[in-house]
Amino acid sequence: GDLVSFMQYPDLPTGVVGTGSTHHFALVVDSAEEQEAWRDYLRGHGVECTDVFDRGAFRSIYIRDPDGHIVEIATSGPGFPAGGPSA
Repeated sequence: GDLVSFMQYPDLPTGVVGTGSTHHFALVVDSAEEQEAWRDYLRGHGVECTDVFDRGAFRSIYIRDPDGHIVEIATSGPGFPAGGPSA
């Protein structure tokens, strides 16, 4: 597995979403069932979470971190064809 680490710096100003900041980052899950389990878990713990968006090549749900940045949980496939989405 992979590890994502978050550092807390209480003396820094609150993060601001906008020009010059990270727009979002994505995490991947192996299946639609795993993604739905995460959605239900997050909602069950009071985290606002979107419904599933079907992106054609994958499915996504979205939450926001405490600074307002978007966190995407996407399925791993089927993905885009070789050469990109228009191929």
